[in-house]
Amino acid sequence: MLLLLETPEMIYERVANRVKGEIPIEQGELFYIFAYPICQEIAEQQEQLQYMFIQGFPLWADGEFLDRHGEKEFIKLERLPGEDDESYRKRILTATREEEGNGRRRDYERWARDAGAGGAFAVEHARHENSIDVYITDYQGNPATPELCATVREKMESKRIAVHDLQVLPALTNAIHVEARLHLLPDAKPEEVDRLILERLTQYVQQTSLIRYHVINTLLFVPGVVDWESCTVNGGTDNIERPEGAINVVTWRRIE
Repeated sequence: MLLLLETPEMIYERVANRVKGEIPIEQGELFYIFAYPICQEIAEQQEQLQYMFIQGFPLWADGEFLDRHGEKEFIKLERLPGEDDESYRKRILTATREEEGNGRRRDYERWARDAGAGGAFAVEHARHENSIDVYITDYQGNPATPELCATVREKMESKRIAVHDLQVLPALTNAIHVEARLHLLPDAKPEEVDRLILERLTQYVQQTSLIRYHVINTLLFVPGVVDWESCTVNGGTDNIERPEGAINVVTWRRIE
């Protein structure tokens, strides 16, 4: 989003340019003494107006302003106890995009998130034609505890379609192990390189259901890495698909 944000110096330059003759830029000038504080105030007002503007959109709002978006008539989603802004924002944005359905997979995933799950993956017909198995995580992306599963299942009962056999289960773990031999710059710190690579790998695998080998390769190029060789993902070079109801968990090893 592009909004006008200027420093006091930028505003003062525009003001001074309107003065005929030599531009008074010295701090001792009388014009500067009176005009610069006004420019500072205008710059602060621009920052406040920007903050006010972005709070009007759930995509950027935070804190109590985000709560107000959830309370809107066509959404009516309360923040759950302990829920952070990003998890709450995701539920609000999902609710604005999706219409209430008739009990299909996407409906159960949304109902589970509304009931307190951090993430939800629903699988239809796994046990029989009327079964719905919802695999959930907590807000940190970890497989849910039995207690959380029981709480979510209880809260979903009012939404459950009568003929559906609903189960709420901890998400399964799909282990992704990446390793490679790296060629580092002389001044590179191996521990920092490992941290950056694991951070990038984790972000990638959490956002996709198909782990692509060539994408993993590109993620190894963090600051300090010149080249790599012998990269494998789970011991090979094939793409890996996440099973239904599972979350990807990645580990990283730098071959010495």
